[in-house]
Amino acid sequence: DKTTIVMAIILHMCVAGCLFAVVSFIIQWERMQRYPMTILFYSNLTGLLCTLGFSLRFYMPQGSRSLMCHSDGSLLLNQPRQNDESSLCMVQFVFCYYFLTSTAFWLACFAHSWYVVFSELEIKKAPAKWRRKRHRSFMVIYHIVSWGVGLV
Repeated sequence: DKTTIVMAIILHMCVAGCLFAVVSFIIQWERMQRYPMTILFYSNLTGLLCTLGFSLRFYMPQGSRSLMCHSDGSLLLNQPRQNDESSLCMVQFVFCYYFLTSTAFWLACFAHSWYVVFSELEIKKAPAKWRRKRHRSFMVIYHIVSWGVGLV
């Protein structure tokens, strides 16, 4: 099926791009551990885990059939439960849903951080020490929002 091939190519390109970004951040962690750059690291990390969840279907012995929550192929009307026939269904659900939500919120936090940085360039009233403290307080809020909203 051509759609499956195109989807596999796009997913593997996403995995390669996110993996490259995450590894390059880890290699240069000391230098990259500054305010806006750490947001990109977490965004790429959650994007990598999300695309790995989507690409599970290409590595299973029976393909997407082994990821179905019911072996008869029927649609699941409620959320996956522990007694479903396939535990891989739950794993893929968690990877795709949670990390996709976290990725979206990390990108929103990145947009907010750019707004804060550019608004501070316009008005330089606060000393640099206070700006760094303000940025650190934003990072705490970003972590709470990005990791917490997906759990709700």
